[in-house]
Amino acid sequence: MAGFAHRPNQCKGSDVPVYGGFALVAEPLVRRLRWAYKLYVLNATLKEMFEFGSLDVRPIPLFKTICARGAYFLKHSARIGRAERRCDDCPMFAKGPMKDDIESAGPQRSLPPSSPGTAAVLAAAAFGAAPGVHPLPAAHDVEQRWHRAVALGGQGRYAAARAELSRLRREVGPTGAWASLVASTEASLLRQLGGHRVAAASDGRALAAVGTEAASHGDPDNRIRCVRARCDALTGLAADSLGTGGLAASRDLLTRCTAVLDEAEDADGDAPFLRQRIRLAWVSAETALAGGDFSTARVFADRAAALASGYGSVRHTIKSDLIRAASLTGDADSEPARELAREVFDRCAEHGLIPLRWAAAMMLAGVGGSPEAVAAVNACAATIVRRGGRFVPMGV
Repeated sequence: MAGFAHRPNQCKGSDVPVYGGFALVAEPLVRRLRWAYKLYVLNATLKEMFEFGSLDVRPIPLFKTICARGAYFLKHSARIGRAERRCDDCPMFAKGPMKDDIESAGPQRSLPPSSPGTAAVLAAAAFGAAPGVHPLPAAHDVEQRWHRAVALGGQGRYAAARAELSRLRREVGPTGAWASLVASTEASLLRQLGGHRVAAASDGRALAAVGTEAASHGDPDNRIRCVRARCDALTGLAADSLGTGGLAASRDLLTRCTAVLDEAEDADGDAPFLRQRIRLAWVSAETALAGGDFSTARVFADRAAALASGYGSVRHTIKSDLIRAASLTGDADSEPARELAREVFDRCAEHGLIPLRWAAAMMLAGVGGSPEAVAAVNACAATIVRRGGRFVPMGV
């Protein structure tokens, strides 16, 4: 029992006594293993966040600080049976900011919560004139976080967009308009990469989250948000059905969405629901194209383009023109479709809209644009995969 005897001792630079015994041998070892695992997970997480664009500070000083503090701890806890040192020179317990902490607080840091510029930048990136801005400032409320996720998805930064939506989903809970918008945005990301069947589940959750009855009482802003969320879920379900061959179901869902919008516009006017009208025209045009009705598709595509020009969103205008180009492929002369697709392709490059650029490149390759179109398809697909996109094979 001598090994378990009472053996008071003092660590140099510490006033914590150390005692022998099995528990005192195992405890520091477990503590070291826990710290090593935490450092490993944190380092991997930070690297992934930086790679996919969701880290808003410079990572290198942050890595150096983590490694410096972690290495010090592991080094000085190596003596089994000794207490953790809390010396004044230990960087883990430094009372002031370290040099690397100060260096990381440069202009690349996010705007403070009180800055009025954050909301404007994120809104312009999601539904405005600056869809390609990057890096994006950090979000500080629910609406800003949703705008940030939408903008990241439009840029093809799928991993970062999913991470933002995951945080937002935990924040807003399973029901309500915001929960519905989160689910329908997730569905949109899945659908862009061919996952229509999986997206249908998310769109179904979106519709269930907002309910089927109109929010006729309470906050007018929340009532409008509920209508928007319901329409996003219905048009999303229609697009999901279209992607799996359900033309009849798609038409029924579009009819339901039209009825919801008509009723809401009677009460609040059409201005709050421009985005929903644009989406409705998009999916209506795509449904007509799937049925081989190019003239009807052109009517809806032109309507979407006209609405988008008054909405002020560069991304919505570009996508409307892409659908217009698709509606022109039914003509005997493919040159108008090719020219418009080429214009869309160039504008997507200008604004950093990789998913739309990929779709425009595929259309160019289909109408005999040039051999460069095929190379652009592959390049855009590689970028999407590198940013966390997961393509779903057709029919899955």
